[in-house]
This record gives sequence, structure tokens and C-alpha cells, in this order.
Amino acid sequence: MPIDFNRSTPAKRSSWRWQASIVILHVVLPGALFLLDPQLIQETCLQPWYTALYLLILIMTISQYFYTARSSPGYVLDALEDMYRAQEAIMKNAKDVVVRILPMDEEHHARAQGKGIPYMPVATRSPGSSRSNSTCCQFHYWQPLRSKYCYDCGKCVLGFDHHCVWLGTCIGEGNHCRYWWYLFVETALGIWTAVMYIESFTKSGSGRFHGSIMLHNGLVTLVLIILLIGLIFLIILLCFHSYLVATNQTTYEIIRKRRIPYLRNIPARVHPFSKGLVRNIYSFCCSFNDYHVIHNLPPVEELEAKSRPYTLRDILTCRCC
Repeated sequence: MPIDFNRSTPAKRSSWRWQASIVILHVVLPGALFLLDPQLIQETCLQPWYTALYLLILIMTISQYFYTARSSPGYVLDALEDMYRAQEAIMKNAKDVVVRILPMDEEHHARAQGKGIPYMPVATRSPGSSRSNSTCCQFHYWQPLRSKYCYDCGKCVLGFDHHCVWLGTCIGEGNHCRYWWYLFVETALGIWTAVMYIESFTKSGSGRFHGSIMLHNGLVTLVLIILLIGLIFLIILLCFHSYLVATNQTTYEIIRKRRIPYLRNIPARVHPFSKGLVRNIYSFCCSFNDYHVIHNLPPVEELEAKSRPYTLRDILTCRCC
């Protein structure tokens, strides 16, 4: 019986409902303002560039939302396939590498065979090394550092950050940059929409509205409160993920640091995967085609150097960057 890798799951069906709700919300909020403020249409005719720019940001936000939701976070199985194809010739002649094969889940084994890969390397280590790599808790193949199995997606994700319910997908090594840009444009749109509602509220006493001013003010206040709550959440989320980018961390690593084996003995203020502020940002923004990255912990000497406080000489020599 053939295996359907794109079969519908409750998580996928739920993501479609969330995505439809997000689109409706983006249409209702500005549309309600035009209904509550009829003269806004006249102002749009006088200053069309203002509304056109707002609609442009609205379209960009919705487009970035679906672009992020449809993007791949980077899966471990895809990385293993790339590694296998790239190192197949090398591994035939290498005598100092031991490859251990563990049983795979039926679906993943069938997928590997369908792509011409009869076996998948699960763990690689040099002889005499006491360090062993972890394996996936579900499918028992090699799990690189910073990866995690997602129970919602049913796959191991490289550079796992979190599973976003609003997007219906995981945020990982392959789409974290797109997710940050989505948060950025969403925050910009939310600020602009809030400013438009505040202007409508402050001008409600001018007598230009049809119907009851009290009803208008009540509806605008209700929508504005909901909008501001969501905007505060967006700003906090954008600042938090900006901090993650600057320090090369993930949400999962911060929340579960003491439960992640490779981070347990790392000092609290040391970010082992950080390359410096400038290189972290460059790697995050400019490495579009390099999301199948297998991370390694830096040597002990480098970790000790990172644990030392910065001095004036370090700042002048751009050690922090």
C-alpha cells in the first residue's frame, strides 16, 4: 500500500482554519474603520497615497504570512539525504569513521528508498570518541544538535525554535528569517492601524459622523483595546526574536536549557553558537540557501573565552561582533 506523505492531519486542518481567520481579521479591522468613519473615504480621494501605502503594507503582510506558512523549516531527514549524497563517495574510502545504522520508521524508510537511499547514516563518530549523538525519539535516526522532533508536524526540525499555531508550521533553521520579517511587517501594520483608530476616536467630537457619537466611540474603543493588546504582544515577540537573532539562540533552547543535554554544562551567560553580533545577523539574514546546517559545539577553549567579561580592548577589537 503506497504511503501518502501529504495526507491530511488534524494539525493541518486546524492550520487552515487559523489562516482563514488571520486573513479575515486583516480585512475586517481596516474595513470596520471605513464603516465607522464615512468621511475617511472622502479623505482617501483627497490623499490617495496615504491609503494606497497602507493597503500596500496590508498586502505585503498577508503575502509574507503565507510565504512563511508555506516555507520549510528545514527537516533532519532532508539534511541526512543531502549529507548522504555529498559524502557517499568519501565514506566508501574512509577508514576512521564508523557509521551505525538504526531501524527507521516505515514511512521514513520508504521515503529514503523512494529517493534512492537504501540506508541512512544515523550516527557518525571517530574511533576512541566517547561522545555519541542523540537519535530521534520517534524514528530513531540521527538527530543533530539544535534539532527536535515536533509532535504537531510529525518530523524532526533543524534549528527548532517553536511550532507556530498561527502559521500552522514549525519555525526552524529554514524559515526563521522569514518569520522575523513577518513579525516586522505585522507590527508596522498594527501600529499604523492603531494610529488610524486613535485619529478616528479623537475626531469623533467634531460632529462629522452619522448616527450616535456614543455608539461610534464605544465600537472604536472596543476595537482599539483589542488591537493594542495584540500590538503589545507583537512588539514583545519581535523584540524577543531580535534578541535570539543577535545571540544565535532559539526559543526552545532558552525555555528548556537545563533539559537539553548539550547545554546543561554551559554557563548561563554563554551563548555557545554565537559568532558575534554582526556575523550572527549576517548568517541569519544572508544564508538563504544554507539552512541544512549541522551545528557543532565549539571547543572548550572557545567556550571559556566567551565566558570572560568584555573589556575595553575586546570592544575596540570587535570581539563582541
